[in-house]
Amino acid sequence: QFCMLATNARPEDAEWSHVRIRQDLVSIIKDAVDATGSGISISIGERALVRAATTTLARTAAGYADQYPQESRQSSRQRMFESVKGVIDSMETQLRHLEINDGSVAAAKEDK
Repeated sequence: QFCMLATNARPEDAEWSHVRIRQDLVSIIKDAVDATGSGISISIGERALVRAATTTLARTAAGYADQYPQESRQSSRQRMFESVKGVIDSMETQLRHLEINDGSVAAAKEDK
């Protein structure tokens, strides 16, 4: 955020970088779970960490919308919010499948 402000980026763009970083983190975690071999289980602690990352992403996006309501209504930001929502929904679905199947990645993949 500091680097963006130092390069004369608008404060709302610098603030959005917090959302993007968290969105990328959740996307990477999702890709890692997708690529996990079928004989592996995801522990309760690992699932809690994923849920914490997903929740933090949702809170950060909501905080941005509260802080910059006018900016949040612009069509370009609306598309970004939809992208964030898509990542959150996808990860939440994957977590539900994992929790139903007691962390078994193979069973969760079959359950989809």
